[in-house]
Amino acid sequence: MKKGRGFQIFGSLIIAYIIWNVIMSLGDFPVLSYRRIYVCIACILMIVNAPVSGGSGSGTAKKVIREEWVIDNNSRRVEKFIPSKYPGYKLTGRTENGNIYSSDEGELLFTEIVIKTVGGGEADSEDWVTGWAYLILFGCIASFIISGIVGFVSREFADAKNGADDYYASEFEDQSGGSSDSGQELQQDTTDEVEEPDTANENDYESEEVSLTDYGIYTDGRGISDTDYVMPDSDSRKLTESDIDRLTLRGINYAKNELFARHGRKFKSQELQRFFNSRSWYYGYLEASSSTDKEIQSNFNSYEKYNCDLLYKRESSMGMYKLD
Repeated sequence: MKKGRGFQIFGSLIIAYIIWNVIMSLGDFPVLSYRRIYVCIACILMIVNAPVSGGSGSGTAKKVIREEWVIDNNSRRVEKFIPSKYPGYKLTGRTENGNIYSSDEGELLFTEIVIKTVGGGEADSEDWVTGWAYLILFGCIASFIISGIVGFVSREFADAKNGADDYYASEFEDQSGGSSDSGQELQQDTTDEVEEPDTANENDYESEEVSLTDYGIYTDGRGISDTDYVMPDSDSRKLTESDIDRLTLRGINYAKNELFARHGRKFKSQELQRFFNSRSWYYGYLEASSSTDKEIQSNFNSYEKYNCDLLYKRESSMGMYKLD
């Protein structure tokens, strides 16, 4: 890599990090916005610090490089194959166009070998770093605009719904003897039933908030710090019956929802949202909806799918934990 190109990349990232920290100290933005701001700053600096091209006559020698790409079921290239990303996969076969790798669990990974010539003449003078910086910058700006529109529409719908609920309560509550809502925090296949909380005074509410992180999750009564997971390795191994025997009904519900919280899901339940907001590892940016749940479940690995089903079945057998 040329010195100019190295400064363009690493210098821009370091300077962007400094500017990003200054912005963090001045504003109060969601975690996702912070990251997009950092990416935008880095891309702008890469464009500004682009090295001066030596022209088409740079004279850089051409060279042949060999790349190996992971391919999906539709024979499309997904990402470059790097052994360190797939430490559990071993080479088990070769084809005319690529290799076959298998994991310890028998899962297969297919790759494609690509051989191409790079460097020399005009090809070497093209500033690919700046080109990608422009592309990523435009993508971040577009995401800001789209998220702003979605947020505005969501707030409008929420205000309309709250207005309708207030009207319904004022018109029909006396006739029906009181109204109540029931729903599900996660859809039927990963459900948390939701119901209106019982009437409680302010002191009761405060003691409940304390209990979220101090007790009530484990059967032995031990607490949980704000850096802990309810089940730390639920995304990397299959839980056993003895593992979940250590959890109360509340703990089982939290462990189940923790699988979704790891992927950035927000929660309609104030109890769940307070709990996960207290986790230092959590940041929620996906709105609670059935489509969000389907998207997250499609990204679950085999351990998460197994553990989600196991926890849901155990919670169902115990009568389901009642949320606010």
